[in-house]
Amino acid sequence: MTKPGLSLYSVGRQITLYGVLGLAMLLLLGRGLYTVALGVILLGLIVQAIPQRGLALGGSQRALVAIGAILFVQGLVMAREAYGISAYPILWSVITALGFCHLPGKKCGSAGWIGVVCLILVVYVFANVTFNLLWTHWPRYGRFGLFSNLHYLALYSVMSLPVMVYALIYTPSLRVRCVMALTLLSNVWLLLETRSRPGYLAVIGSALVVLPWMAPRFRWRIFMLMAGILALLYLGNLANFSTRIDDFVAHFGQDERWEIWVEAVRFQRGSSGLQWLLGHGIGAFFHDFREIALQRGIKTYLSPHNFFIEILYSHGILGLLLVAGAYGLFLYRLAISISSNHSAFSRQAGLMILSVATAQLIHGFSTVPFFSRDYLLPLGFVLGAGLLFGEKSRRAT
Repeated sequence: MTKPGLSLYSVGRQITLYGVLGLAMLLLLGRGLYTVALGVILLGLIVQAIPQRGLALGGSQRALVAIGAILFVQGLVMAREAYGISAYPILWSVITALGFCHLPGKKCGSAGWIGVVCLILVVYVFANVTFNLLWTHWPRYGRFGLFSNLHYLALYSVMSLPVMVYALIYTPSLRVRCVMALTLLSNVWLLLETRSRPGYLAVIGSALVVLPWMAPRFRWRIFMLMAGILALLYLGNLANFSTRIDDFVAHFGQDERWEIWVEAVRFQRGSSGLQWLLGHGIGAFFHDFREIALQRGIKTYLSPHNFFIEILYSHGILGLLLVAGAYGLFLYRLAISISSNHSAFSRQAGLMILSVATAQLIHGFSTVPFFSRDYLLPLGFVLGAGLLFGEKSRRAT
């Protein structure tokens, strides 16, 4: 007979699973019901904590909670007024990561998990490709799938590509492999449709970061394959690839990012000693830049499109050191866990997580505001997967 506490704990894990899967699907489809999914994840964590009189957190998870709490409180305290930009995505990211770390204990990479992941990815690509093909009949924002901004579609395309490659390799069914191959090609088409230059860089970076773990013969083959694909895209100007690259090189000084960076640096120079140390608070950049934009008749931006400048302005030198140090330590420990893992199957899962994390960081660095839900919610999945992989790797050694 199952103990009541154990049964309640299992129910909590199942609730958490539904919340995590629901949140993943809602984010990939550009839907705004993420708060419902976050509520389900939080409910699942609370139900798990009841029989244990508290949620069992590893050292890395406790550190994540502490960092999230510091950034949240500091971002609110340093703001001179309520600027209309929420600090809650910081907490949402932590909840998402904890939810991922407390999923039902199935073997990572098992057939059941791969099947669910494949289904989610197929639905995501099919829905966005369908909208793109019929966008003239369903006018909305433009040819960005179900998303309001081309960079959001590009972000999920580059983050899902390594997952699709992993699923394509390890799914046991030939029929499913064929479906995943078509899904992967369609996802590449979606990325090309966005014309996102950070997206191109993110794909290259996410592939290069895994090369050191590859056998030398595969390393050079993959490198040459990448070089050949890029040459084909550039020489053939497929999806205006070479036009976008040439325009960026020729007119970098006129790029809108350069204008934003210059203004952001000017704002930072006018900071007081305390603001240099602890920042101006969440939403302060948007408030300050909007005043300048209205005076000069230029476009208003939520962030400076540069993580270093954004975090420095909102959370100061201490906040920047905290985020950069924690982010760097996360990637370093993930790489160490991959290197020390003796299971080739498990190592491939770690490389997939590292590739996804790299793709998100490179793409988001100059496009998506760091403290927005559009970056922090996907980051919650990356952090949760990385922390879970690290904990499982340590137990196995």
